[in-house]
Amino acid sequence: DATLTGTSVRARVMSSAAMSFALPIPINLTAGVLSNERAAIGLTAKYVMGHALLIAQDDGSVLGTNDFEMRFPMIVPDSNYAGSLGNGMGADLSLAWSGGPWRVGMLAENVFNTFKWDTTTLAAISGTGTFNADSNSVEFDQVAYAEAPAFLREIVANQAYKPAFTVGAAFNVMESLTLTADMKMSTGGDEA
Repeated sequence: DATLTGTSVRARVMSSAAMSFALPIPINLTAGVLSNERAAIGLTAKYVMGHALLIAQDDGSVLGTNDFEMRFPMIVPDSNYAGSLGNGMGADLSLAWSGGPWRVGMLAENVFNTFKWDTTTLAAISGTGTFNADSNSVEFDQVAYAEAPAFLREIVANQAYKPAFTVGAAFNVMESLTLTADMKMSTGGDEA
């Protein structure tokens, strides 16, 4: 027998509308250590919408020599789907500095983000079936979201835009060569 343990599907379609602006930070050029020092701070405000979601995960399927027992529950949009499965607002904050051959930038993504899936627009599918030489039966009818297995509902609840921090730097070694480096840290977990 073979099992499908660990098999899962995660798919989603999202869109966002954002507006950004940046303000220069005054730097006293006479006190600057490097030539042409400049700095700016930026803010991005965004509105995020979820349009499609599919989460499925094996829950004990077994492929035998003569039969297949499928247990693959899913969460999908319900039959009354109207184009939106959730929404929220968020903001990013950034800082940039340049001076001489150096450029440095920092970005704090999702300083706050209120996006959540609207579970009233979601449904569950049991995704069960039995296939063998004698008969086949499947169950793919939609049921209420509340009837989805707890482990699938937990995945939906944990999906969010988590805060992340990125820092990058560039150094112009010569006119035709620039060295760059960047690093990104996030709070982890399932992201939307």
